[in-house]
Amino acid sequence: MPSRFFKVFAAVVLVGLLRASADAQPHAFTTLSTGAGKCLDVINDGKNDKLRMFTCGNYSGQSWSIVETRTAGHYRLTNDFTGTRKCVDVANDGQNDRLKMVTCGNFSGQFWSINATKRAGFYHLKNEFTGSSKCLAVTGGTQVALQDCADFAGQYWSTQLPLQFLQSHNENEKSSLKANPLFDRNGRRVVRIPPG
Repeated sequence: MPSRFFKVFAAVVLVGLLRASADAQPHAFTTLSTGAGKCLDVINDGKNDKLRMFTCGNYSGQSWSIVETRTAGHYRLTNDFTGTRKCVDVANDGQNDRLKMVTCGNFSGQFWSINATKRAGFYHLKNEFTGSSKCLAVTGGTQVALQDCADFAGQYWSTQLPLQFLQSHNENEKSSLKANPLFDRNGRRVVRIPPG
């Protein structure tokens, strides 16, 4: 028969998991160029490692989590379809512009920053591996890749969900984001960004 301590401990853990599950909603990323009808998606082709823009719907490949890393201001992007052990990564192939879902690790190609832009509710997604001059972009219809950052509608990312986030503005410096971390249903710290 379980001890009273074990029962209380199990109840506390269960309540915490339920709260975390209820608080953590996934993100559906869209861009200014493709509009609210197209979402960042993982192609379901057996390999399940390629990204594209696809008609928004109730698809696990469009259900993204923004997970804190140990590097301040950088996050991993995971999704429900490929699971918590796969992250968006930049292919280290010399061109360093292709994206894939790969096993998560301590790799700078998996560390993303979310940077406020001049357009309210839209953000540039930049990668530590490629540096601050490259932004995640829609590059011709449904393809996504890293490109030189510019005032290009395919580089302005937003989320369709009502999420909590704090944004600080400074007249003389670039806007920066301060996370309000919560925990997802898997116990990972996640970050909320405001709706577009």
